[in-house]
Amino acid sequence: MSAHHYALSHEMSDIKQRVSCVSRSVQQNTNNIQALHSRLHESEQHAEMLEYEHRVQSELRRNNLKITGLREEARESTIALINKILITLNDNFESASFSFDDFDDAKRVGRRSQDSSRPRPVIVSFCRHESVMSVMSSRSEREKLARSDGIRF
Repeated sequence: MSAHHYALSHEMSDIKQRVSCVSRSVQQNTNNIQALHSRLHESEQHAEMLEYEHRVQSELRRNNLKITGLREEARESTIALINKILITLNDNFESASFSFDDFDDAKRVGRRSQDSSRPRPVIVSFCRHESVMSVMSSRSEREKLARSDGIRF
């Protein structure tokens, strides 16, 4: 074997090693790209789920109404609170009639102050948006209730 043939053989071996190294690098990059595609797909699905959840929450919030000034009792249950709201609405809103079935939930929000006699606000969740609109469209009745009892919607 001549020196020239030996040099070519050595160079060929070196090229094969470099090709093998590049091939492994390409395979590793391909695996990384596939992993990134998978993570991107998962992120897109998660974003779609969050967007859907946001739309649902927005739709549910449409049915909420904040009431301030409604007298607060010690250890007030949700049913007692809804009954109090029901009586207040039916006694003061002639344009609409409400029943217990119109309500989904009611809860006080915020911390109860030990030294304050001011009641915490109430978030009322109605079953239908039309119930919220019937309260909000009765401006004169809301103003009368605010002046007489300090209850605001």
